[in-house]
Amino acid sequence: MARWQWRGLGLAAGLGAAWLTAATGGAPSEAATRPALRHATAADSALVRAADAAYVKQDWVQAARGYDAFTRKFAAGGRTWVRLGLSDAALAQWPRAIAAYRVADSLGVPPQFADYNLACAFARSGQTDSAFAVLGRAADAGWGAVESLDQDKDLAPVRADARFVALRERADRNQHPCKYRPESRAFDFWVGDWDVHDNLHGNGLAGHSHVERIVGDCVIFENWTGMGGGSGKSFNSYNLETGAWQQNWMDETGDVSNFEGGHVENGTLSFVAHKVDAAGHKFLSRLTFFDLGPDQVRQFGEQSNDDGTTWAVRYDFDYRRVK
Repeated sequence: MARWQWRGLGLAAGLGAAWLTAATGGAPSEAATRPALRHATAADSALVRAADAAYVKQDWVQAARGYDAFTRKFAAGGRTWVRLGLSDAALAQWPRAIAAYRVADSLGVPPQFADYNLACAFARSGQTDSAFAVLGRAADAGWGAVESLDQDKDLAPVRADARFVALRERADRNQHPCKYRPESRAFDFWVGDWDVHDNLHGNGLAGHSHVERIVGDCVIFENWTGMGGGSGKSFNSYNLETGAWQQNWMDETGDVSNFEGGHVENGTLSFVAHKVDAAGHKFLSRLTFFDLGPDQVRQFGEQSNDDGTTWAVRYDFDYRRVK
């Protein structure tokens, strides 16, 4: 029953409870044959409270009976319909679960609760085409729980279908957009483990750097360790709002540099930080990366004290990939 922890008990713990409790809408098609139902009053809430208590205890028989009785007597919101569907599904009552999830969907319950569970019920009841249709609709709406697609036992029939690969990629694009966005991949040439050599001082070893992708591949994270004991880290990312790359750097002394305005052209990325020295003088720091092939990157640092009219070299590093 662990599979219900994500879809069911998460709601019991309060995930999405605010909108689920408040969800209202037009009469769903599955309930169209029922007479108009009145809204429950505080005095009527004992019925749904009893169903909630059974639901939390995973007493699916009593939960399903309680929610079904409530929905037949009162106009219920999305939260109640989702829980009725989950309770019926736990009892393998797939047609009833499907009907409840459809009502929840008509009430505006978001895809991660209504469509996802509806697709699981379709899959478990042998209606694979319907499961793909619902999951495709959820993907169109931005849903992208790839881990659930890969691991949920309810979706085993979906994973066995040739259409799964395309569906999974659609969901993954929603969950990890940076992974597929060309602009966010343009600085990947810096990812790896590197020995860093100083071109200004006899090409001697200056330090080591480990650079990796993190946060859904949206951030390139640098870990620098100098041979003299210094260290620093930087977060590098493509900013959709500015349409440019940026880097936030901090070292062990607390020095911070925020580089902005970076664009990758012909294997070169250059961006600039506005800085102030200890005496209060403003200057510009420019950082440029050169992609010199699969196993070599050049990092070139410059400084300007005249607002970019002239530039002086601060360092010139050669990154050589560790093999």
